[in-house]
Amino acid sequence: MIIPAATPGIAVAALFVWLYSWNEFLYARLLTTSQNTLPLQVFQAIDRGTKQQMAAVAAVLLLPILCVVSVLQRYLRPAR
Repeated sequence: MIIPAATPGIAVAALFVWLYSWNEFLYARLLTTSQNTLPLQVFQAIDRGTKQQMAAVAAVLLLPILCVVSVLQRYLRPAR
């Protein structure tokens, strides 16, 4: 009885945790200057390209977000 009522809250919490960990790259980009981690090296390799290449990479990186949200969308709807 409790789990079905708590499912939307659990789904939202899972979505927020995943999105915050996905967006952790921004903090690494801004705060890490002395060490080059793998995500930063990948970003620097992408950043050397043209604007069209960067837009293509951004579109590809958006796909996992859309997949996770579409899977969790079933649990985000209010119970009737």
